[in-house]
Amino acid sequence: LPVSFERSSIQKVSATLGENTVNIGLNAGLVGIAIVLIYILLYYRLLGLITILGLGSFGFAFYSILSLLSKYQGFTLTLAGIAGIIVSIGLAADSYIVTYEKFKDELKVGRSYSYAVEKSTKEAWRTILVADFVSLSAATLLFVLAVGPIKGFAISLGIATLIDLLYTRFYTRHALNLAVLITNNSRLFFPIKTKDLENV
Repeated sequence: LPVSFERSSIQKVSATLGENTVNIGLNAGLVGIAIVLIYILLYYRLLGLITILGLGSFGFAFYSILSLLSKYQGFTLTLAGIAGIIVSIGLAADSYIVTYEKFKDELKVGRSYSYAVEKSTKEAWRTILVADFVSLSAATLLFVLAVGPIKGFAISLGIATLIDLLYTRFYTRHALNLAVLITNNSRLFFPIKTKDLENV
């Protein structure tokens, strides 16, 4: 197009400002994660503990992959990448919540604990698979079409989505089975009142 640009101002930003921005982003993410984990622990109780252990190992696996990419592929964590990490943790937490809510619904209609675990994890898997497919598609499109820091967001989101699928498939079901072996008191899983389980 026959247009011209006029330079109105030039501003130089020191490296420390970029470092401060990344640190603020990390601190905000940590505070947000802490609030989410406290809420999950208070609401889901024993299942909340399972979620915290799962998210902790999820974070370790995620960090390990990013470290390998940084070492061998020159991947640099940017503010957009941090945003991708925060979104991915929310994605992983949502997968647990979907499974737990389906589990609670099965208990409310009078299913046995073992049957409720089996049915809820199967139904949740289908829902999570669709949701993660959408996230993975978005991450792929962003990585292919975007430039600059947005690629960092796409990489973080894509890796986290793949890890979430693995954890949903292999960790959640076995962890739920272990929880119902420890106790069959529904009030240790959810704030379910006795009347919720009556006449079902």
